[in-house]
Amino acid sequence: MDEIIFATVDKLFARNSSIPPSQIDILVVNVFMHVLPCTFSTSRILNRYKMREDIKTFNLALWNGLQCNTESMAPNRYCGKEKSMMLTNCLFRAGGCSMLFTNRRSLQHLAMLKLKWLVRTHIGPSDKAYECCIQLEDESGHLGFRLTKHVTEAAALAFTVNLQVLVPKVLPLTEIIRYLVASRLQKKKTAVPNAKI
Repeated sequence: MDEIIFATVDKLFARNSSIPPSQIDILVVNVFMHVLPCTFSTSRILNRYKMREDIKTFNLALWNGLQCNTESMAPNRYCGKEKSMMLTNCLFRAGGCSMLFTNRRSLQHLAMLKLKWLVRTHIGPSDKAYECCIQLEDESGHLGFRLTKHVTEAAALAFTVNLQVLVPKVLPLTEIIRYLVASRLQKKKTAVPNAKI
């Protein structure tokens, strides 16, 4: 995992030489399915790049920040015999990215992206969604992830709920009005808003 994090951070600092590691106010490490705790990953990054001792590791509302994201299914190999838990052995992937973020107006000309809307919905209270992908031990004591047939249903539900929150924020008012009028006039035919405007 270190190789992924360090490679992405090295590339990031190489591209953004105007912001050295010593000026980073926040470090956020988002490690998915990692065997080591996030605080240990944070300590290794702080040590390697010699970042400040007063760096924040939890608050995203400060000045300059560095975020490292990784995903690796490799450390979670399942060695048991339960079929619903064997599928994750075929889903090998490892990757990562790093990004700098800021709310300083003086650095906005360096920005590649601007955060306009942030949508987060949670379908965890649904038992089907919660249990569709869960880490547990089988009868033999082997640790693994069980995937059920409800994975696609839960993903579609999460996607739909996110779109219901996000679409009114990103579509122009004319498209929202057109969609409402069309959905009232044509109850049988589904009206799809044009998001390409």
